[in-house]
Amino acid sequence: MTTTKNVSRVLGLAGMIAITGARVSSAQDYPDVGTSEEPLTSPYGVALSVGGGVEDFTHQEARNSTNLAGAWNLRLELGSLMPLSLELGYAGSASDVDAPLSRNTGTLIGTTIEGVVKGNLPTGTPITPFAFAGVGWRYYNVTSARFERVIDGMNDSDSELVVPVGAGLGFHTGAFVADVRFTFRPSFYDNLIVDNADLLSPSYANMDTWAVSGQIGVNI
Repeated sequence: MTTTKNVSRVLGLAGMIAITGARVSSAQDYPDVGTSEEPLTSPYGVALSVGGGVEDFTHQEARNSTNLAGAWNLRLELGSLMPLSLELGYAGSASDVDAPLSRNTGTLIGTTIEGVVKGNLPTGTPITPFAFAGVGWRYYNVTSARFERVIDGMNDSDSELVVPVGAGLGFHTGAFVADVRFTFRPSFYDNLIVDNADLLSPSYANMDTWAVSGQIGVNI
């Protein structure tokens, strides 16, 4: 239910951004008589976008306790029309989770705040290949249940350092922007899912993730 509500909100916001982009693009293409024809957007590009996709863990120990997650995001890109830009983002995820040592179940919610440097390759067309790398903070918490390490084999919350890297294809026409991307997030200081039998001195499963997503937005 939580995942459905979040996806519905993302789709609603995406629709609003798409309508706004169409209106701004139309205004640029067909300026009113007697008004200035100066561009409505920054010459360097400031893009706001929203999107969604899927996400999963790369290591089997974490996948054993979770399912493929639904994912959503909100991004602000500074310099979106330049070869090099800065992108600030929020990314969320939701997945069912089963405790490794008990029948306890819940929903694993991921919240990520990150910043990346994005290299955009101009092609002379509306299509722009890009690659990016950066750093971020991710917080996991279990809802609909309470997990305890010595009983369930996992904690019910954890904070991690992540290093997002990836690549994709961007598209822009007028004020409208869109992209599809693949993101790999190596994680550090993982302390969520126990992956050994010693619960008093545990080691933890690696929480690296991959994600595939699509975004739409506007240059503002």
